[in-house]
Amino acid sequence: MSDRGTYCAGQLAVTTADNEMAPSQWVSAPHVAMTSTGEVCLDLSETYWDLARTEETPTGLLLILRKYPDSSREVVVSVDPASGLLSIGGKPVASSALERALDVSE
Repeated sequence: MSDRGTYCAGQLAVTTADNEMAPSQWVSAPHVAMTSTGEVCLDLSETYWDLARTEETPTGLLLILRKYPDSSREVVVSVDPASGLLSIGGKPVASSALERALDVSE
């Protein structure tokens, strides 16, 4: 895994699994954990979801994702650093249902 850094005053650690999907076509699949407990908030490391970029907001961290191979459309996942809860478009999503919710949002 590649270290992408810590966010939200060091509360969240973001790493990526760099997966080669085709010759010279890479996906940096994200993994987010709470630094204080090690609890995993989000793990897409074995998926086709690519972390395009991250943005810190006053209330948390935004992960801007694109799905390989059609990387033209972005989906934004919000992570609350206090609780580790996830949301897409303001709607809460359980981490166990995240991949399915991403596919529906796509």
